[in-house]
Amino acid sequence: MIVFSFFHHVARQPIYWLASYGAFIYLLSSTTVFLPSTLPSHNSMSKNSMRILFLSYFFPPYNAIGAVRTGKLVKLLLQEGHDVRVISATRQGLPQNLDMDISKSLVSYTDWVDVDMFLARALGKRAITKIKSTSAAPNGRVGSLRRLLGMASQLYVSWMHVPDRYIGWYPFARRASMQLIDNGWRPDVIYASATPYTALMVAASIGKKYGIPWVGELRDLWTDNPYARHRALSKWLEQRTLRSAAALVTVSEPLANVLRGKYKCPCGVVMNGFDAEDFPASTGHVDVESGSDRRLRIVYTGQLYAGRRDPTVLFDAINRSPGLKSKVQIDFYGRNLEWVSARAYEYGVEHLVKVHDPVSRREAINIQRQADILLLLTWNDPRERGVLTGKLFEYIGSSRPILVLGHVEGDAANLVRDEGFGIASNDLADIANFIHTLMSDPSVGSSYNNVFRARAGKYERRQQLIKLLDVFNTVSATPQKGGRE
Repeated sequence: MIVFSFFHHVARQPIYWLASYGAFIYLLSSTTVFLPSTLPSHNSMSKNSMRILFLSYFFPPYNAIGAVRTGKLVKLLLQEGHDVRVISATRQGLPQNLDMDISKSLVSYTDWVDVDMFLARALGKRAITKIKSTSAAPNGRVGSLRRLLGMASQLYVSWMHVPDRYIGWYPFARRASMQLIDNGWRPDVIYASATPYTALMVAASIGKKYGIPWVGELRDLWTDNPYARHRALSKWLEQRTLRSAAALVTVSEPLANVLRGKYKCPCGVVMNGFDAEDFPASTGHVDVESGSDRRLRIVYTGQLYAGRRDPTVLFDAINRSPGLKSKVQIDFYGRNLEWVSARAYEYGVEHLVKVHDPVSRREAINIQRQADILLLLTWNDPRERGVLTGKLFEYIGSSRPILVLGHVEGDAANLVRDEGFGIASNDLADIANFIHTLMSDPSVGSSYNNVFRARAGKYERRQQLIKLLDVFNTVSATPQKGGRE
């Protein structure tokens, strides 16, 4: 109660928040930064090459979906002959099993301060994990104490996570970038990938200090993100940061239109994509033999959110189709998915559902390729329209029929539907019929193989790199204001 009362009082007094936050950032900014290694001098480059400073908290070998995109982009940029240096972070608390496809000498992993350490020291890391899972649990399934602690945790987040919980990376990433430039390696363009949005703040600061154009990548929108709540300070911070960008990049046209309505700089669309080398030629759809004990396997990999990215409609459809209940298996791979089993029990399909621990990306791809149906869950809300996750493109690379549930009029659903990669529907009969048809008619699986073979290539990541290079060429050729302070 003491913790809850304290944060409740602070949240209602903005002056305390601003004073505490300012003091916190000031102390961080005066901290000595540790660079793990000295970066090598750049090699001679071709005439059209660029030096690119790439700021990304999430980067291989740390296994996060954001690290997949950033790691692959850097690899492709290097293959195209560009000179790229990466500033990332150490101690990310993630499995270090994501393939590192570039030289480690090109990456500086800086230290950072976790602003959640204060809460963790007060309550313990195990307690923090339980509190965070409260928001994902079905209603009525958490005790009053956990609910109270969850409210206190949310107040703490609204106070300390501005713009996000990685704000403690800001002074370290900024100092590492300055050291790189002061040692003689001056980039033609700075590229900052968000989330976290802290990376954008670093880019804006370095760009202003040295008069270097910077491009901000927002895989998810900042204060317009439907999955997060933001206070007035966050909105001010976004405006102050992004207004200095030479260009912005996001993953879909709806998201780009939101940014174009707020900022004067160009805003391009660079979708996620799959890498052909990660997906060897498909061995073809595995048919379910009539009368065999083998079940049709539906697979989901990644995070889920109760009430938003939620598989309930799938459970309901199978429960209402007795012919499917003995012939289907649904596998989920991810973190904090205990509530999924509870939902399956509510709909009488718990014997069909298996929840697994997270796996490496390589394992996830193998699992996807062995599935009969890949499940893509989106939030049934208009604000989800422009969300095109990296998972969708991995599914396309896996060449397996895709079932989209949730916002069935969004960009992800339209892509799957328009290209013939699967179906997007919340109708129980449509879902059951889709599963039953794949299970009973071998020709359907063969038809999907042909569709993927003909149409998947346009979503390979290298095709998207061309668009990003167009953005870089434009901003690097534009004179910039500012310079050394």
